[in-house]
Amino acid sequence: MGRSRSRSRSRDRSGRRRRRSSSRERRSSRRSRSRDRVSKRSRSISSSRSPPARRRRRSRSNSSDYGNEMIRECWRAVNRDRSDFKAWTTLLNYVEQANDMRSARDAFKMFFEHYPFCYGYWRKYADMERRNENYSRAQEVYEKGVEAVGISSDLWISYAAFLRQQHNESSDDVKKIRKVYQRAVDTCGRDFRSDKLWEEYLLWEGANGELRNVMALYDQLLATPTFQFAQNVERFRQFVATTNPKETLSSKEFEDICERIQTKTPELILFDDDKNITPEGLHHFQQAILETRAEKIEKNSVRAQERWTFETAIKRPYFHVTALESAELKIWDQYLDFEMSCHKLPHKAVDVLFERCVVSCALYDHFWTKYISYLNAYDPEDTSKIRETYRRALIHVPRQVDIHLAYSAFEERLGTVIQYNVILLLGSGVRLIDLENNVSPQNEFLLAYWGNTTEAIDVLHKFDRRQPHFVAVESRLLQIEYRQAKKKGGDYGEIILRYEKLIHNSQSPKEVTSFYAMRLANLHAKIRNDLRLAEKVLKDAINMDRRNPRLYSALIDLAYSHQPLNEEAVIRALDTAIDSDLSYEHRLKFSQNKLDFLEQFGTDVKEHQKALGVHTRLKGKVNTQTDQSSLQSGFFSRNGTTTVTNNSNNNVIPVVNSNPSTVITLADPSV
Repeated sequence: MGRSRSRSRSRDRSGRRRRRSSSRERRSSRRSRSRDRVSKRSRSISSSRSPPARRRRRSRSNSSDYGNEMIRECWRAVNRDRSDFKAWTTLLNYVEQANDMRSARDAFKMFFEHYPFCYGYWRKYADMERRNENYSRAQEVYEKGVEAVGISSDLWISYAAFLRQQHNESSDDVKKIRKVYQRAVDTCGRDFRSDKLWEEYLLWEGANGELRNVMALYDQLLATPTFQFAQNVERFRQFVATTNPKETLSSKEFEDICERIQTKTPELILFDDDKNITPEGLHHFQQAILETRAEKIEKNSVRAQERWTFETAIKRPYFHVTALESAELKIWDQYLDFEMSCHKLPHKAVDVLFERCVVSCALYDHFWTKYISYLNAYDPEDTSKIRETYRRALIHVPRQVDIHLAYSAFEERLGTVIQYNVILLLGSGVRLIDLENNVSPQNEFLLAYWGNTTEAIDVLHKFDRRQPHFVAVESRLLQIEYRQAKKKGGDYGEIILRYEKLIHNSQSPKEVTSFYAMRLANLHAKIRNDLRLAEKVLKDAINMDRRNPRLYSALIDLAYSHQPLNEEAVIRALDTAIDSDLSYEHRLKFSQNKLDFLEQFGTDVKEHQKALGVHTRLKGKVNTQTDQSSLQSGFFSRNGTTTVTNNSNNNVIPVVNSNPSTVITLADPSV
């Protein structure tokens, strides 16, 4: 029985071993099959992934082609309308994403020709050059940027930060960086919003251990009204409290304070045996430094408070193409008037405010004109500054005729003659280049001609090509050419041909061609002394514009100009007006003129009686028309009384440009 149990246990152990072995084999088999499945799956996945990998490569190529096509489309949009700001910014964003420096340089260069005040894009351009390790080009971009919009403290801060990154803080490098910081505070340090620039400069000088420079900067800042004036004063107090006067003050100021303290408190020991300032002496020094600047701080506090209302009302102190609110434009006007009325302020403070204004209000010619008027009043001899301001104005208000006329008159007064080899008419205006320059296909070369031209005439030609058929511009050009012809001996042939071309321009309204005819008649009569030809010009104009009373007045004035008085010529001219297609009111006025003339100079009584009869009939016609007009207008009057409305203004010459709805008035051409 014991043996049977033993055999039974032995069989059980053998069975368990066989089962465990079988179980291990099954698990091993499952792992092997699993590895095979994973291997097959990975091969399947690998084979299935290969085509998409090629598709990804094609996708990148397609993306590049898409980007290039978008850039080309953006260029087409810009070339269609160079004044489309949105098209420009879209183009700049695409070239920046593509990181195509050649295309980017072309785009940024042309963009800044139209919008030089966009300081953010100057920073983008410079940063793009820096990322591509074109460090010298990046610095050139910054230099051009601060020249174009030097009032931007943000751009100066970026420029200085770029220099700090690129230089190793050697003595020469420190001088370069300090020079840029100093240029910055000289240019825009008086801007009410320039606190960040001052703070950066002060921290940089402090980090270099130049404490005397820090003190000198604080002396400038404490006299400059800014938004953070109170914080600046507090920082100055902390600076004085934590530094040694020997390291911050100039030798002269240090000696002056020493003398003042010793005079006031002779018992005080200022220095110890090692010639260091004693703790008690240091306290007196700090108090003296603050007292010396207390009056300056107080005055500047008042100046900051006076400007606070204006500054807080300015919501957009930067350039943008969208219109400003009328309230903000009014604030700028009032702010400028206030600043100019502060006679004790230095010119630089007023100039900086004007610079800020023409950046924010660049598209409003009123502020450019106001700035130029101020410059002329302050220093009319500073012609380079005035000229530069005119040229910047023409970039931003290229379609405003008045400022073009003013600039032309300025250059003519100076007698400036500038030679250009080629004048290109572009889609956006005119660019002057030298022969050595290459003409890019993107310039849309429409017109070129050779020769010398005065700056005065060139300014008007630029405007005339952008905005053709402005009589004010044509008249100014003719005036300049007349003065030049007179200096050259009185050969007016070219001017006469120009007048005749304008008179016979079928695209111009009658009022405009009549205006030129009166101008040409004046030239013949008063300059060339050819009354017969002047009369012919006026009669030809009357045949084309029979209901223009000014032409008849000019013809009568011409008849009066005969020396000695030619009675027959005057009567003939008056009869032309009286028998014309003019309204009865105008004909009655000319009839009265004839009666007055005959009463004073007439030699034939019958002629006077005849004129009186004509005058009586015309008077009856006018009275009849007035009665009918009174009945009609009286029916609609609010108070029951009759009203007569006369919409004609005979003293106004409508002067139109290419848009018939645009009307400008000019003075009498006979003046």
